[in-house]
Amino acid sequence: MSEAGRPILHDAMTSNIADLRRRFAEAKPFRHVLIENFFAADVVSDLIRQFPVPDPTKMVNEFGRGSKKFARHDVRNIGPCMPTSTTTYARRSLPR
Repeated sequence: MSEAGRPILHDAMTSNIADLRRRFAEAKPFRHVLIENFFAADVVSDLIRQFPVPDPTKMVNEFGRGSKKFARHDVRNIGPCMPTSTTTYARRSLPR
């Protein structure tokens, strides 16, 4: 749950933990799983709306030349939704 008391994860993801675990364990050539609909739709909307627009003047490489990379080091200050989504998963261990 987020700070607002709403679920962060999409119901389709949380209701299929056993299937995701099985698909991960059986995947070839190495263990992996693609999780579609990971976040709840309203959380995704909030994340997209709150994420900053890249500033081309700050998008430079170590040599001062233009770059396509946009980095934001203070992700918890992007918007109200970011601290909730980042700290929730930093503290939680995944099911085995």
